[in-house]
Amino acid sequence: MKTFNLSWTRANAIKEFLEKQGIASTRIKATGMGHLNPVVYPERKEEDFMKNRRVEIVLLKK
Repeated sequence: MKTFNLSWTRANAIKEFLEKQGIASTRIKATGMGHLNPVVYPERKEEDFMKNRRVEIVLLKK
């Protein structure tokens, strides 16, 4: 559960940054995926952990 909390915290920090840039909070959704959606599995090296520490931003409508 530790990775989920860290993931959510990271996503929420980006959400807060975007809000400070003037984007309405109703237009932003932050979701922490934690260990549910890894790029690299299993994580064996620090490089693998680094690849899984990411934030993905999806634009739904411009």
